[in-house]
Amino acid sequence: MLARILQVGCSCKSLEDTLCGHRNYYQLSLQFLIRGMPINNPMEDALFFVCNYTEYYLSASLRDAAMVQWMSDFEHLISVLKAGFPAFEKEILQRIESMYTLVRN
Repeated sequence: MLARILQVGCSCKSLEDTLCGHRNYYQLSLQFLIRGMPINNPMEDALFFVCNYTEYYLSASLRDAAMVQWMSDFEHLISVLKAGFPAFEKEILQRIESMYTLVRN
């Protein structure tokens, strides 16, 4: 039986949403940050953990875990046509922006 050493980090994992405008649509994406730096290609392993292939990070809150779970249903990327953006902004983005950093590009 192979043993694997597992490291669990408690260091400042945070979430950041990025909204990018394109010609005919917008895209909302979710970034995982550790000490202010994004995790590239994060793996979600269980509801409350995110892994960067060497270390597991515990979600800071139940709200963060729910946000990760919700965005994972969309593979962390939501596209919205410009025509539907006002409703999306009112119903979704305003809620997200009240809880998380939203970077608008």
